[in-house]
Amino acid sequence: MRNSPKIKIILINGAPGSGKDTLASLMKPAMDSILTEDMDVHILPMKLSLVDQVQKYFNIPKEVWDKRYEPYKETSWDLLYGMSPRQALIWMSEEVTKPKFGADFYGKEHCNFIKKCTQKDSIILIPDSGFVEEVFHLCESFGKDNCVMVNVYREGTDFSKDSRYLITGEMVDIKGYDVRNNRTVEDLKKKVNTICEIILEDLNVV
Repeated sequence: MRNSPKIKIILINGAPGSGKDTLASLMKPAMDSILTEDMDVHILPMKLSLVDQVQKYFNIPKEVWDKRYEPYKETSWDLLYGMSPRQALIWMSEEVTKPKFGADFYGKEHCNFIKKCTQKDSIILIPDSGFVEEVFHLCESFGKDNCVMVNVYREGTDFSKDSRYLITGEMVDIKGYDVRNNRTVEDLKKKVNTICEIILEDLNVV
């Protein structure tokens, strides 16, 4: 009988505009270069099932959503009846789904998705962590020792326009790391290898 793959979870938390997605996109190739071929690295945002919900509810094709989301995530869109993409995601999550199915709904969904899509030992980068209920479910499913939290900070950013909030490793009893992202992408890139080496060592995969 085939053993279940070993899963390590790297949660990334930060205010909108702090550079969470950028950090994840830099960490993946850095980790790929450090790890052996026996372990995969995937970027799997928590919002995957939420985005799918919104696309289906408003009948928006995936390719249309993907083209619009990044450059216009804060801009009102007629296909969303005047909401911005970010507002639509918050509405679906906080006013429709969670009141009915519980605050940990997306955490459960994401755990199931991770288990289904990983065929070998894997590092999972989750660049949009923002609710403790979801973090607790991930820790329960994969083990606290297999989960870490990376907090990204950037001057001039905050959580005032987001339903998510600051979660540190200490708050959820897992290892935590701080990344200051106040300069350019190139400056952040210079830090990434060191950050990845420390995290991978703490996760006991190097």
